[in-house]
Amino acid sequence: YCATDALEAPTEDCDAGYYCPAGQSVANPAFYICPIGKMCPAGSAAPSNCADGTFTDAEGQGECKACTVGSYCTEEDGIQTCPAGRYCPEGTGGTIPKCPAGRFSETTGLV
Repeated sequence: YCATDALEAPTEDCDAGYYCPAGQSVANPAFYICPIGKMCPAGSAAPSNCADGTFTDAEGQGECKACTVGSYCTEEDGIQTCPAGRYCPEGTGGTIPKCPAGRFSETTGLV
């Protein structure tokens, strides 16, 4: 962002949790707070998707968190409950492990 006129270079990076398209004059522009399901590290020009196995559950996040135990997380669907017949350790993404041979679960959210 550029805090004043007649600068030789930008003032500094946009704050984490915000994104700064061209023309911003503050580090944390209220109109550009990072939305739920996206991350905005310091210096972001636009929000970024969370990788599979991670998520955000609030606005203004600078990084994504590991998907919680008993759930899986994808870019498309966000955080979802682990389906029956599968198990979901922390950080499970789009590839959800099946219960091994000889084991089963009728319960959703299995760890």
